[in-house]
Amino acid sequence: MGTFAKIFVNDEPATLDTPLENNCRIKIEHGEDGVSAQVKIDDIVAIEPNFLITVNGKDFSVTPKLLVNDEVSLPTRILHDGDELNTKTRRTVGELLRLAGYPPAGKKIHYTLNGSKSHYVCKPDIFVNGERAEISHIPSAGDAIEYVANDAIKVGEIIKDESRVTAVKIYYNGKEYKVPTATTVMLSVNGRVSNENTIIEEGAEIVYEREEKNSVMVSDALLAVNFKPPPAKSRMSFVIKINGVPVEFADTIKIGDNLEIILKTPDGLEFKPLDDLETPVRNENLMTPA
Repeated sequence: MGTFAKIFVNDEPATLDTPLENNCRIKIEHGEDGVSAQVKIDDIVAIEPNFLITVNGKDFSVTPKLLVNDEVSLPTRILHDGDELNTKTRRTVGELLRLAGYPPAGKKIHYTLNGSKSHYVCKPDIFVNGERAEISHIPSAGDAIEYVANDAIKVGEIIKDESRVTAVKIYYNGKEYKVPTATTVMLSVNGRVSNENTIIEEGAEIVYEREEKNSVMVSDALLAVNFKPPPAKSRMSFVIKINGVPVEFADTIKIGDNLEIILKTPDGLEFKPLDDLETPVRNENLMTPA
């Protein structure tokens, strides 16, 4: 610690308040310089003690995060004039998972699809003491964190947008319907024939091709419009027409075609079924005498 300067007037100790007379002799002796004050991080920040948690059954010691000028520091580090101190005495689940070697946001699996590079993020399930938790959750001493990677990704997850079913657009009873029509031609992973349940790994090369048709069978169109043939005991028959021309189940229907179904009773009356009813309803405009 330093000392104050000494003042003498006429060789006698004096202070700043000592009165002066004519022809006084004033002498000043400089004091000794002191040591600069030292301040440590733990002098100004209340730091919580370390505590243990477990991540997937393995113990980890949780320590406060102390940064001085963006450098990780110990609580005993001496601070200097102008230092920037950032402290975080509590750690989130996300931070602890990263320290334990688990990606909080999920593992990235890189692959190529038909030559184009991309990646898939496997979203993990995270639990604290058996309860689902977010990465922003702050655990306490003794908490158990469980991380489920969910990184067994099937090809179907990768190509679900690519393999979205296309359809042939037709018309029935004045309404538009779409009949699924896409069929897969080839699917391979790393040169091997695969299916949508094949698990992909890092760097997988996926080749996917499909064939799109502009027509479907009449039988498929009947399923799409939810047509149900009349029960046998009704003794009713029916005729299927495409654009006014009678067709069979195995014939094709193309984009924009009009599907029509005519029901006939044993006495020769004709009915047009409604697409949203199971029971056919008589249409006076279609009624024909026997």
